[in-house]
Amino acid sequence: METLIAILIIVFAVLQLVLFFKLWIATDDIRKIREMVAGKPNPMSPDLLKDVDEELFLGNKGKAVEILKRAQYELEYSLKKTDNAYKSADMNVRLDVIKAQLKKLSE
Repeated sequence: METLIAILIIVFAVLQLVLFFKLWIATDDIRKIREMVAGKPNPMSPDLLKDVDEELFLGNKGKAVEILKRAQYELEYSLKKTDNAYKSADMNVRLDVIKAQLKKLSE
């Protein structure tokens, strides 16, 4: 009987450790998501070009170019990491639109 209790305690301790590390990893993921959402524009967002137009309307051409360059960087980086052909096709179309906007602003 004592051996059974000892085995159960050991199993419980191992499960506690596994749970601890799973929560730790999940916390790191949340931190990365929060940093991504708070600091960088989503390059696939339909509001991206609206934000650029708004900055241009307000006379902030530099800010509009910065938004587009950040989105271009994010898309190019994501394209390097993705294996999904459908997703990369959408990203390439969006990247072409962003490059056209940057070219138009640089003229």
